[in-house]
Amino acid sequence: MFNAMQIAYMDSMIDFYGNTSFTHDYIFGWVEGDDIKATFIDWTVFRRLLLKYDRAATSKGGMLKIRVKVDTKARAILKKNAFIIGKASELKEDSKYNKGENFERIITEKLCGEKWLKDSVPYYKAGDVIYNGKSYQVKLENAELTNAKTYENIKALFN
Repeated sequence: MFNAMQIAYMDSMIDFYGNTSFTHDYIFGWVEGDDIKATFIDWTVFRRLLLKYDRAATSKGGMLKIRVKVDTKARAILKKNAFIIGKASELKEDSKYNKGENFERIITEKLCGEKWLKDSVPYYKAGDVIYNGKSYQVKLENAELTNAKTYENIKALFN
C-alpha cells in the first residue's frame, strides 16, 4: 500500500504526463482469449480507467502501470467500441521486440496501413501513429506508462 506522500507523488507524475503529452488520444489494446482487442480513448478515460500505481522492481521508485481488471466496469466501457486487431500470438511474433512494441507494429501495419519502424521519439514530442489525420499514442495493457526516474529526468527538461 502507498502512503499519502507516495500517492501525491504518483498523482504529480500523472498530471505531468497529461500536461506534457503531445497527444491526448490513445489506441489502447489488451488480450482477451486468443484475440488482441483495441479501442480508441482519450486522456480523461485513459487516466480514470487505466492508470494504476505500482511499485518498481528496481531502484527507480514507483511507476504508473496501465491496467484494468477483467471484472470491472472499466472493461465494459472499453469493450463498447472495441475491435479485434489481431491474434495474441502476434504479440510474440518478432522476438526482437516486447509485446508493447509488437502491438504498436500491429496497429501501424494493420490499422494505419504503413510499415512500422521502431523509434525512440518521446511521448511529449510526437504520438506513436497517425490514423485518419490524428496522432495517437499506442498502449497495451500492463505496460509501464512512466516511472519515477523517467519522470524526474523529463521534468528537468521542462524546467
